[in-house]
Amino acid sequence: MSHVAVEPSVGIGHEWLAFLVHGKPVDPFVGSGSMRDASNQPAPWQTVEDVQKMLARDRVANEASRSVVSRPTPQPTALQNLFDELSKRPRRSAPPPVQVWGFAVPAALSGFVDPINRSRAMLDLGDNWDGEGSLGYDESTWRRAIELAIEIAHRFWRNRWDRPLTPMIMKGPEGSIDLLWQTPRRELLLNVSTDVEEPATFYGHDRAVQRRTVEGKLDPAERNEWLLVWLTE
Repeated sequence: MSHVAVEPSVGIGHEWLAFLVHGKPVDPFVGSGSMRDASNQPAPWQTVEDVQKMLARDRVANEASRSVVSRPTPQPTALQNLFDELSKRPRRSAPPPVQVWGFAVPAALSGFVDPINRSRAMLDLGDNWDGEGSLGYDESTWRRAIELAIEIAHRFWRNRWDRPLTPMIMKGPEGSIDLLWQTPRRELLLNVSTDVEEPATFYGHDRAVQRRTVEGKLDPAERNEWLLVWLTE
């Protein structure tokens, strides 16, 4: 009888390997008791080829049993369901900005349109418009003031998704422009000078707590929407 090298596999009993080593039937009842025939006698294995066939069938059966083990399909969470639902909806583009006197006013700041239109009348005032020697108002100063108001308010909107208050655009001293925001509790005043090199100044106070004030100069490099955050606290 020839000796054949057989690769062990999962599920092979020691009696199978003993048969291959010794070349004769081994009483498998000593140990596992898994290889008796119907007459309770050792199975009549005659050749190595028979054993190899049994081993091959055993290996295929083991691999098949492992492959059919299924894992439960994960169930989508409520958040995933919401995301899937929203992703199916057509996306809406943001409304276009409103064009007024060369300013692109974001749709969220549509309340700025009327104050801008009304404030432009101050540009028609010449020097000594009040009979006390006050300077008239230059369009470049007016534009810088409105651009500053739009920038601060739009940053506030994008960061907090809260529609900002609309300022009053008023005549300031010596040709400067004032921007005034008011709430029932607080007010905030920004002043834009005629000098383009001079930073805008701000002053705010709390009517409920008179000592609580904020004041200073705006840094153009900073995100100055914090002023509207303070105003609406």
